[in-house]
Amino acid sequence: GGHLIGQFLSLRTNRRTDGFGGSLENRARFGLMVHEAIRRAVGDDFAVGIRFVIDEAVDDGSDFEECLAFARLFEREGHVDFFNCIFGRMDTDLSLAEQNMPGMFSPSAPFLPLVGQFKRETRLPVIHAAGIRDIATARHAIRENLVDLVGMTRAHIADPHIVNKVMRGEEERIRPCVGASYCLYKKVQCIHNPASGHETIISHTIVRAETPKRVVVVGGGPGGMEAARVAAERGHRVSLLEAGARLGGQVLVAASASDRKDLIGIVDWRTDELARLGVEVRLNTYADAEIVLAAKPDAVIVATGGVPDMERLEGAEHCDSVWDVLTGVVPAKDDVLIYDETGRQAAVSCALHLAQHGRVVSLAIADDTMAIETPYPDRVSFRKRASERGIRVVSDVRLVKAARQGNGIAATFRHELTGAETEMTAAQLIVERGTVPMEDTYQDLRARSANNGVTDIALMTGTETKGDNGPQAAGSFVLHRIGDAVASRDIYSSIYEAYRLCSQL
Repeated sequence: GGHLIGQFLSLRTNRRTDGFGGSLENRARFGLMVHEAIRRAVGDDFAVGIRFVIDEAVDDGSDFEECLAFARLFEREGHVDFFNCIFGRMDTDLSLAEQNMPGMFSPSAPFLPLVGQFKRETRLPVIHAAGIRDIATARHAIRENLVDLVGMTRAHIADPHIVNKVMRGEEERIRPCVGASYCLYKKVQCIHNPASGHETIISHTIVRAETPKRVVVVGGGPGGMEAARVAAERGHRVSLLEAGARLGGQVLVAASASDRKDLIGIVDWRTDELARLGVEVRLNTYADAEIVLAAKPDAVIVATGGVPDMERLEGAEHCDSVWDVLTGVVPAKDDVLIYDETGRQAAVSCALHLAQHGRVVSLAIADDTMAIETPYPDRVSFRKRASERGIRVVSDVRLVKAARQGNGIAATFRHELTGAETEMTAAQLIVERGTVPMEDTYQDLRARSANNGVTDIALMTGTETKGDNGPQAAGSFVLHRIGDAVASRDIYSSIYEAYRLCSQL
């Protein structure tokens, strides 16, 4: 599908004038020959399928009716046992992101109805995998006879134990795929399952500790929640202290953007797991050193996150953060200029969200293209939606200062390549430069800890040889910090650090 056999089938790519081009039968000949050779090689008792496009969704390609005609040719020849149905093309980043592998911006299972129609008009079994992220959707597809077999590739990256959990009656414990497309970013890994893609060094199974300990986790963002979950799975007695009224940290901010609401699954799943494991969760609790020490911990994990980085920015008092605007703490004005220095999702998500709600939005970025630090399906989808929603994008500029100008804000930028300075004005300037650590509690606890707050790499990698990695100095507890409490980073990094550390506690 979309590769060599598919290129022979499609008039969009097949311009041949010999016996392999022109008519529908000629264009099918190469694929039929390939499958005939495969059948001869493997015999009749081996299942052979074809990855099959049911509609190329482009004017000069094969539409649904022509694809049906091709399918009937393959059925007639008898060398294929099933169709593995996909939709659209894969020759551009956009077609991959919205058709072959629908991501964050696509609805769940967008092509199931058309696949169901294809199945009704063909006789071979049908497999389909495209944005089917949860068991409820898969069950619906089977129950309504839309498909014979559901493929859930990314869902199994999020939780390889889906089938086992269904068989054990633990469907509610399945870690959800949230459609973040992180598994398409540089290497195969899940935004909130750190073991996926690292199975040679990290196990999906958490082993119980020989000696239960008292563990206090400070901060209820994704890293803190994961730390508390893993420590509790190890059999430790865990308290999670969160200053806010809800668990979730920066994920709550991210999920408040229109196109990223499914990220809340990262929080919801961990909330349920913490309850199942009996973790004490204390909300609205600012955990200073004395509150932490009162719990008499053996180990303290500081996951307090960070705050928006406005340091060293002249005129920072005239700027608002993405956090404040997305959460509604600061109302968005009608004419907005957003500056992004990270290349991550926060600023562009805010820009799309505000434009969708009627604001006039300009986006200034330090990179040469927006969202450069995101997976490629997100990058192209961000660019498409920014164009659709009329967002003006200025690239290769770095914010130098902000100043009040009448009823608005004047922002001075320096071009990254030429050094030339320019000025842009708007009613509101929103700045995204990552975060700086919130480390007061960590710093107050360092001198009282057994390890001076230093996390040994041997501990993180599971090669610690001391035996119980317990206190090594005068203090009665070991102290670690993870995630944005160390430095500005992403959701995955915080959860990954939490898992690696706490699976060794």
